[in-house]
Amino acid sequence: MKEFRGTPGPWSVARAGWTDEGNVWYALEGVKEACGPDARLIAAAPDLLEALQEAMKIIEEIEIIAGLDEQSMTDAYREAKAKMHAAVTKALGS
Repeated sequence: MKEFRGTPGPWSVARAGWTDEGNVWYALEGVKEACGPDARLIAAAPDLLEALQEAMKIIEEIEIIAGLDEQSMTDAYREAKAKMHAAVTKALGS
C-alpha cells in the first residue's frame, strides 16, 4: 500500500464560507499549504467514508456469525474498530 505524502493529521475545519461564484471554501487547521496529496485526499473523502461504513457493517456481521464478543477480540482489533468509529463520527459531525 502506498504511503500518504500529504500533510499529516490531525486536521480540523477552522472556517468555511462561499465564494461569489457559489463554491464552498474551507480553512483547515493543521494544513499549512495546499498540495496535491491533500487535495486528492479531500476529493476522495466521500468514497472513503462510504467504504469505511460498509466495512464496519461487514465486520459487525462477521462478528455475529463467528460469535465474537469483546473478550475474544485482540487489543489491536478493538483499537482498529475504535479508530474506525471515531473517523466516521468525525466525518458525520455527530
